Amino acid sequence: MKKSKENSEHYNWGNNCNGWHLVKSENFWRLEEETQKEQNEKQLSKPWWKFW
Repeated sequence: MKKSKENSEHYNWGNNCNGWHLVKSENFWRLEEETQKEQNEKQLSKPWWKFW
């Protein structure tokens, strides 16, 4: 099954922002996050994953 925000674990962060764990394991995370337009969050130029 292809992972998307519709079938992934949801979490809230910041001031009314949303995030979804597309992949979540001990060594690797792949996230999709969205902010509200009125917030001044800076878009990151790196992908939403992180190796530990």
